[in-house]
Amino acid sequence: FSDRLAANFMELSDELSGKAALSEISGVREELELRALAADLLAFQQDSEPKVRFAVEQVQKFHHRLSKQDETIEKMDEILLDKASKYDVVVCNTRIEQCQSKEKSARQFQGMIERIEHQRKHLEQHVASEVERATVGISANADSTHRFNAIMQQLQLKCETS
Repeated sequence: FSDRLAANFMELSDELSGKAALSEISGVREELELRALAADLLAFQQDSEPKVRFAVEQVQKFHHRLSKQDETIEKMDEILLDKASKYDVVVCNTRIEQCQSKEKSARQFQGMIERIEHQRKHLEQHVASEVERATVGISANADSTHRFNAIMQQLQLKCETS
């Protein structure tokens, strides 16, 4: 009976030596709690995409207005160079007066640049904090890291296009 008991004790001792200690498991659990969840990253992506789209749309609208103003100015130059009649000059002057002034356009454009820069900085800070959270114990959650890197690349491409 004692041989059998000793054999069982040895078997249990060998099995326990192959298991992780409670302190190791606690450390892994703490590292996992620091990681960004896929749902958090998705929520961040869903929250930031409309803001980036809005900024890009506003820049595109502004660019479209500036293009129209440039076209109007080019037409005015052509008319003046061709020594158009006084009536044509009056019509052109009326159209130019309806356009937005260069100073006002420059102020609006500067304001948009400042808003975009502010959003970019805020986005970079948020992304940096998420990167910091995601990089702690990166080996434990490779799938989230891959998804996070994909989101980062998308955001960088969107920021570069704006």
